[in-house]
Amino acid sequence: MFGRIEVFRGPHAAEIGKNASIGAISVVSRTPGDTLGTELRTAFDAENGGYVVDGAADLPLATWAKLRLALNRVDTRGWVEN
Repeated sequence: MFGRIEVFRGPHAAEIGKNASIGAISVVSRTPGDTLGTELRTAFDAENGGYVVDGAADLPLATWAKLRLALNRVDTRGWVEN
């Protein structure tokens, strides 16, 4: 679903923001593809009843225009264990 995820160790000044004392996480999305295509990933937790759904679709509109739509749905049923 993602192109890449970058994790920067801090501190950062000019790159991230003035006086940023901690690191940063940068999520770079994938560019739209040249052909019509879809992706779908699901996960289900039978014990607690939660689920995760990730999906994306590439839509080439014209030779010069492309569109990528993405969906993410997470339901933990109010229960999170750390």
